[in-house]
Amino acid sequence: MKQETGKFKQLDALRFFAVLPVLFVHWGADHSFILGKVVTGDRGVQMFFVISGFLITLGLLGSRRSSQSTAISLSRFYIRRSLRIFPIYYLTILAIKLLDPSKMGDNLWWNVFYVSNFYSIHYEKWGGAGHLWSLAVEEQFYLIWPFIILFVSDRLLPYVIVFAIILSEATKQYWALADYPWWYGYMHPLAALDFLAVGALLSYFYSFHRDRLHELLYKPYAGLAVFAIAIAGSLAKQIPYFILDGLCYALLCAWIIGRAVFSFDGVAGYILDNRFLRYIGTISYCIYLIHPFIPDVLQRAGVQFPPHSHFAILFMVTIALASVSWYTFERQILKLKDRFE
Repeated sequence: MKQETGKFKQLDALRFFAVLPVLFVHWGADHSFILGKVVTGDRGVQMFFVISGFLITLGLLGSRRSSQSTAISLSRFYIRRSLRIFPIYYLTILAIKLLDPSKMGDNLWWNVFYVSNFYSIHYEKWGGAGHLWSLAVEEQFYLIWPFIILFVSDRLLPYVIVFAIILSEATKQYWALADYPWWYGYMHPLAALDFLAVGALLSYFYSFHRDRLHELLYKPYAGLAVFAIAIAGSLAKQIPYFILDGLCYALLCAWIIGRAVFSFDGVAGYILDNRFLRYIGTISYCIYLIHPFIPDVLQRAGVQFPPHSHFAILFMVTIALASVSWYTFERQILKLKDRFE
């Protein structure tokens, strides 16, 4: 169950498992590690989307049930999000621009204004720091979603969330049938809306129908059913114009996140309660921001990689740098969030 601190601790460990395949792919280890072949980098990003949809919606629903006005709820939401996201994001961009301007390419300002996904859609290519596209998508989600959660009634809210899922799937189906470039179905905010909205729907049921949600998640074979759906969706992806594989995977993510919220027990609980994994999840935002640049940093420093140690060394260095950022910079700024509870 939820901890007294208001933090779902096992979700931090899930963030570790979400960022891991991204590292495999971006560091070229996806062909030499089993996990990189089973869970691709895009699935890691999509897991992050579902987690974000759940947590952001849950916080907004909590604000709506409080006595504070909608205007105050909105202002506090955006201030708290800004304190968490902006400082290390812009510090990373500044560091890259100063140390190696070529890494930022010609889309610096697209990254500054969180629209780098539209850069790739428009030019049909990866820009500098191309991995920041997913953060741009989340920021675009934050611009609209709080108003939906705070202004739509409790009775209509689940229907609006389901409509958002349908809208996302219908739009992706249209793009597929109309032979739109691949970038639309991957980077457009509507392409990610289903993952975010599935997380939001999980949050709605957790907030308003918690006992029923618990019963559903713990039904016998529920886990096997969602795993089977995800695998079937992945296999059906080979069918021309089939686009529901993402939704199938989002449902699996929702089940895993829901169980983690109520706390897994057994082997899964033992793994997700591991302090090291939870810590990596805590600093995963900085890890995601800086990880593509670590290989070049080490290469310029003249570091030689012993055989079969490439990933391990990159992982340790990235954790070290992200830890420095967390303890000396990010965590200090996050203390300001307490003023806007």
